[in-house]
Amino acid sequence: MPLYAIDRGMSNPGLFFAVQATVMFFLRSYAGQLSDRFGRGAVLIPGLIMTSISLVLLSGASSLYVFLGVAVLYAAAMVSVQTSLMALIIDRVKPEMRGAAMGTYMSAMDAGIGSGAILWGFSRMYILTSFMPLLGIGLFLWINHRNKQKRLDNLELSH
Repeated sequence: MPLYAIDRGMSNPGLFFAVQATVMFFLRSYAGQLSDRFGRGAVLIPGLIMTSISLVLLSGASSLYVFLGVAVLYAAAMVSVQTSLMALIIDRVKPEMRGAAMGTYMSAMDAGIGSGAILWGFSRMYILTSFMPLLGIGLFLWINHRNKQKRLDNLELSH
């Protein structure tokens, strides 16, 4: 990100991260409360959509104000996605498997962050990765539909 920002004319890419961290600090507990109150998907899906939009905007960013606006949007998106996914993992994994599940989640996130620029290069990375959150929405909806169908099938068998 810093090299990309400098290449696009942003003299101090640290501002992006300062804004992002500040927004994340103030929104993280609020996003967690929303996820508890309205459900994981109600926060996760808009967060994934915001992630996709922020990556598209970042791919074309060329001014300080656009970079900082993207930092705010991306921070809100990441807070929504991370808190909802972590809570979803806790909801769906047996207590004795939570540590392994959280480790797998964090490793997958690190692998995605670390491999993006290497595999796709800076100029294309943000626009290409903007499709990944949309894929995540499809996967989330498909798994939820499948799980609901299994619960209905089990309910019918028990009667």
